[in-house]
Amino acid sequence: GGYVALRALTAPGAHGAFSCGVACAGIADWFCQQRYTEVRYYDYALMGGWTHDAKVRARAREASPHTHVARLEAPLLVLHGEDDVDVPFVQARAFVEAARAARSANDVAAP
Repeated sequence: GGYVALRALTAPGAHGAFSCGVACAGIADWFCQQRYTEVRYYDYALMGGWTHDAKVRARAREASPHTHVARLEAPLLVLHGEDDVDVPFVQARAFVEAARAARSANDVAAP
């Protein structure tokens, strides 16, 4: 899914591993995900707790592709519906803006 694409493209060993990527409605920020969704209890289970807990906060930061956006090297297409209630659109917008700011080339596309 979208999260796996974002996570893989921003992983420490991703350099040269991908020609490009497409992320559809991917979670880019686990803090935003727990704060603004109705599925936050599912996300609580995935993270092992709430992000205001110090241990969970560190885990959520590491698991958030937005944290590692500077590692993104491959061209990326991000697709995300503005009315998505499970993964807030604001995550996609923030990730795309951060990716564009971190790169010299404008090869991060989003509608």
